Amino acid sequence: MINQPRGELVPGGLAMVIGGPERPEDIGLLVTLIELAQPGQYYKHPSWSHDLNEENEAAWLVELNEEEGALKRPQHLLPINPSADPLEITQQQEVEA
Repeated sequence: MINQPRGELVPGGLAMVIGGPERPEDIGLLVTLIELAQPGQYYKHPSWSHDLNEENEAAWLVELNEEEGALKRPQHLLPINPSADPLEITQQQEVEA
């Protein structure tokens, strides 16, 4: 299991999608963080074709499910500690809002 410090986005960690105008249907999804792609960096996941981060800022490559991934900006992701209480997660969201 990934040791995910509270409040940090780390490769292999979990996060909840809390924003993103590009794909609002992803809001509320629990995703796995793959890697932080820097602007102009190619990224690749074994299950998906490679692509280029064409944004002008770093973005996380996340696994939405076994067959689909996406790039998400860090501000659109809420780190989730796998051992966290759901009430604690809700309270953390309210504090950040």
